[in-house]
Amino acid sequence: MLFLLIRSIHVLAAIWFCCGIAGYLTARLAALRAEDVHAVDALVKMMGRFRNLMVRPGGGLLVIFGLWAAYDEAWPRFSIHAIILLVILVPFMVLMVNGSHKLEAASAEAVKSGSVTLELNTAMRARPLVIAEYAVGVITILFLLLMLLKPA
Repeated sequence: MLFLLIRSIHVLAAIWFCCGIAGYLTARLAALRAEDVHAVDALVKMMGRFRNLMVRPGGGLLVIFGLWAAYDEAWPRFSIHAIILLVILVPFMVLMVNGSHKLEAASAEAVKSGSVTLELNTAMRARPLVIAEYAVGVITILFLLLMLLKPA
C-alpha cells in the first residue's frame, strides 16, 4: 500500500515537473517573439511563476519519490542512470535560475523606460541561459524516456 502511494506521488510529481518545464519554455519562446515591453514583462513574470511554483517543487518531489520508488522496487541500474541524469541536470538548472533572475531584473528596467531595451534583449539571448534551457528540455525528455523504458 505504501509503495502505491510513493509511486503515485512520483508520477504526479513527474507530470507537475514536465508541465512546468513545458510552460516555462513556451512562455520563453513567446517572450522572444514579443515586441511590446509589457507583453515581454508579463511573459517573464509567468516564466518565474512556472519556475517557482512548478519546476522547483515538482523537481524536488520527483527526485525524492523517484529514488524512493526505485529503491523499493530494487532497480539499481535504473537508479544509477537516474542519478547520472540528475547530476547532469543540476548545473543547468542553476544556470537557468541565475539567468532568469537577470532576465527579470532587465525586464523591470525595460518597463520603467517604456520600451524594450538593449539590456533586456541581451538578457533574453544570453548564451548561458539559452544553453541551460535547451539542456533542461533535452534532459527532461531523456528522463521521460528512461521512465518509459525502465523495467516494469
